[in-house]
Amino acid sequence: IGAAHTVSAIPRAIPISNCGPGCADKQFNFISAGNGYQGAGYSGGGSIPSTNMCEQDVVFGGIDKLDKLIKSSLKIMDGDLFVVLTGCIGELIGDDAKSVVKKYQELGKPIVSSQVAGFRGNNVIGHEIVVADIIDQFVGDYEGKKEKGLINLLCEVPYYNSHWRGDYLELKRI
Repeated sequence: IGAAHTVSAIPRAIPISNCGPGCADKQFNFISAGNGYQGAGYSGGGSIPSTNMCEQDVVFGGIDKLDKLIKSSLKIMDGDLFVVLTGCIGELIGDDAKSVVKKYQELGKPIVSSQVAGFRGNNVIGHEIVVADIIDQFVGDYEGKKEKGLINLLCEVPYYNSHWRGDYLELKRI
């Protein structure tokens, strides 16, 4: 859930959940209402695309469903970055979400894959994993001229602390 918070807090970034409906519902509730009614942002809350994996997907795999969801999300959602977040079901049954995402990356689509199933850790761990994946798969190494005094500011887990926006703005100001 921390990974979904992180993606939702990035302007024009769209999380795509490859998980069961219960996990998607938790993401919706925590991002929109469970954190002091902070709202859902541009791409959080009920607008998070999800495979909503079910028993059939556990038996036969959910890769085709994920592929269709990514294709649809890229077509109808207006975003600059799409981040596929794997949940417990997909990871436990061995769905290779990375290979599906790689296909879209090779087509030049702004998409990242992040393995953030709940059994990997808590919200903070999910935040750390997705930030590292975005840097590694989307941002990459910077080869341009360095600007004196310019830094990248990575703050706490968005929405996790109800004062995160104010904390971020103050750190930015300083």
